[in-house]
Amino acid sequence: MRAHDAYLAPFLKLSDAEFNIPVYQRNYSWDTENCQQLFSDIETITNTQKDHFIGSIVYVSIGTATEPYYNIIDGQQRITSVMLFLKALYDSTDDDKFKKQIRNGFLVNTGFDDQPKMKLKQVESDQSIFEKIIMQQDFLEDAFSTTEKNSNVYRNYSFFKDRIEQSSSTLQSLYSAIFKLEIIDVCLTTEDPQEVFESMNSTGKSLTNTDLLRNYLLMDLKGNQQTKLYKNYWLQIEKNVGSKLMEQYMVHYLIMKRKSDSINIHRRSGKINRNTLYDCYKIYFPPENKANNGTERLLADMYHFSTIYKKIVNNNALTELDKAINELIYELSAEQVAIFLMHLLYVQERGIISDEDMLLAVRACISYVLRVRIFKGSIANQFFALAIQYFDRGDSSVPFISRVWDALNSGQGSYRFPKDREFQNAFETKDMFLEFKPQMLRYILYKFERKVSKEVVEPDNVTIEHILPQEPEKWQEHLLKIHDNSYREYTHRIGNLTLTKLNSEASNNPFEKKKTIYAKSGYMITREIANYSDWTSNEIRKRSNAMALEALKIWPLPEKYNQDISASAWRIMDDQIEEVYNQLSEMIKEYDPYIFEELKKNWINFIKDKKIILSVVPCQSYMWITLNTNLEKLTPNDSLEDITEKGHWGIGKCRMKLTNNEDIWTVLSYIEQILDNKKM
Repeated sequence: MRAHDAYLAPFLKLSDAEFNIPVYQRNYSWDTENCQQLFSDIETITNTQKDHFIGSIVYVSIGTATEPYYNIIDGQQRITSVMLFLKALYDSTDDDKFKKQIRNGFLVNTGFDDQPKMKLKQVESDQSIFEKIIMQQDFLEDAFSTTEKNSNVYRNYSFFKDRIEQSSSTLQSLYSAIFKLEIIDVCLTTEDPQEVFESMNSTGKSLTNTDLLRNYLLMDLKGNQQTKLYKNYWLQIEKNVGSKLMEQYMVHYLIMKRKSDSINIHRRSGKINRNTLYDCYKIYFPPENKANNGTERLLADMYHFSTIYKKIVNNNALTELDKAINELIYELSAEQVAIFLMHLLYVQERGIISDEDMLLAVRACISYVLRVRIFKGSIANQFFALAIQYFDRGDSSVPFISRVWDALNSGQGSYRFPKDREFQNAFETKDMFLEFKPQMLRYILYKFERKVSKEVVEPDNVTIEHILPQEPEKWQEHLLKIHDNSYREYTHRIGNLTLTKLNSEASNNPFEKKKTIYAKSGYMITREIANYSDWTSNEIRKRSNAMALEALKIWPLPEKYNQDISASAWRIMDDQIEEVYNQLSEMIKEYDPYIFEELKKNWINFIKDKKIILSVVPCQSYMWITLNTNLEKLTPNDSLEDITEKGHWGIGKCRMKLTNNEDIWTVLSYIEQILDNKKM
């Protein structure tokens, strides 16, 4: 690597030089705020005549002395913005000599055929609009479409043009200021461009994890191969899922492929998420996997699943299946379920599974998400990854929808599918208004409305109405008169909530006046309130109970899964030890995806190939780990207790106490030793 202090202008003015933004680079992403800072720096130079440092330009020189050609690794945003500024200067003057100075010096080269050629080649998505702006001799605003005008390239060009016109500095002084922009000129020679790229701490706009991932996959390929894979796969993935959802898709894809969101990063337990995405892909797809067209195979698979993902996130409602997916992903804001849905839709592609069955599967997911949310469980990436494991282990002769229900009911602890009794009680007694955001409450109340009304009023401008007001000053005298002293306990329950577009009109008025307003409502569930003669704690309690019973039908759970779990081991653990258990469970399945849990009344077995490896016996603030082998076969064993002569719960001959996540690695070591012993 050769690095030295330099000025930007001489670098850009190199005779016949061509600057290329490789396909693995991100799009031009500077916004007006970034350009405002650049223009302010240029104006400051005109006033002070002092140099100003704007960052590093990192490039690989792959041309010759007579035909210099540079791949820009870092500095794309600054170079593009300076060229747009110079073109705005060019279009702001009538001085032909000045125009020629700018155009021939910075913007174009003249080829052997005397035809002007762009000095800077952009990535494909920006190339056409950038070239259109730069190559126009006379700028014509009407020549650009609405879509082109909404691009960052056009908006920033227009910003510079407007600021130049408003500036008190002369055009010549603004041009001269460009020659005082300092850079660090970094020419890469034998170094790995990706390593340098990762380590750069430039003043430009920081890269996203998908930018880094794209660079990691494409950077070390030859130019033609880069272009081919970028156009055929990466660009198509972006079109399928949309640029805003690229990080989310890449996270969901990797979790789905690994069937777990847990991963060991530098010997530490971590999670696959937006922040760790880049590091996780380097572990999943190390450099040696790139050989023999490995990168193309990975991108082809990513592309295939992006076509499936598009069906999940397209947010249309053309079919009943589309509507159900839209309800799940957007109305319930449960994008995590996309991990499971991607796998199910992939299974549908390969087998004879109808859209009707897929619709039932999506509705089962809706029931799971809603019940867990109401019961205060966890909607987590990890559960849906584990659901894939459970689904794939299922008997393929069992009907598809039964396997889906089995998978959704495989979760334990905070992941488990709440039973009817639990769900009904939570739905009826929770302070819904305090627990959930308006979007969730609107969703729930609209589901009830759809059950009773054929013509549902659109939710625009609808609000959540407390029938008994939160501050019922005008009601208190009546409530006290009938000795209703517990009304505050019921104020925020589901039975006291309804939909209205007349919230301000109803306000805190007495119930008799509210009834006349409710009677005119476009919502059936609100009009029904007008049939009550009074509205007290008793009415709220009865309506909450009726709605909870109806909720069991709207978000059902088949009777097969409704066994009483009141005596289950899960009821013993406090929140802290349950979290330790969840982490232990995830790391065991990360270690070996063929190990699965079997829930017993007072403990949980971990089984592989029909053989119990260990049991977890939960207590309130700790767990016993009983290991199904002899103590002397494990090392170290100083923390183990021999229980062959003791009565105990769980299956095993020795045990250890687990109180926090620090000893999970020890448990994993014992599992490895037990499995190795079984092979011998």
